Amino acid sequence: MDLREQLRAAKLKVTSGRLSVLRELGRAKGPMSHAEVAERLEGESLDKVTVWRILVALTEVGLVDRSNGGDGTWRFELRSGSLGHDPHPHFTCLVCKTVTCLPHDSVRIPPRIVRGVVDVQITGRCEKCG
Repeated sequence: MDLREQLRAAKLKVTSGRLSVLRELGRAKGPMSHAEVAERLEGESLDKVTVWRILVALTEVGLVDRSNGGDGTWRFELRSGSLGHDPHPHFTCLVCKTVTCLPHDSVRIPPRIVRGVVDVQITGRCEKCG
């Protein structure tokens, strides 16, 4: 299903702003903060408030996942399964703050420990920051 169909299926009006945000999240190699999305879309006449409202709306209808890596910054990425992403944990570098997607099977949580949706965030130092 393409982006326009995803928005219609979620009962959202198809707008250029929503399409731009979804495209940018689709190009990302990992979850992005609101500031990162807004910065990448500066040339598209979208101010930071509009980008935030779009991210919230996309999250509320289930097209985008929002997670907090423990640093107080919400990060957004396309929802698992809706636009091609599988559920997976994230690694956040404590030094450079880079967030990286990890393979979905890199962390195993026994079913008896959790019920429902789990957001796994691992922190430490990346290879560059050693």
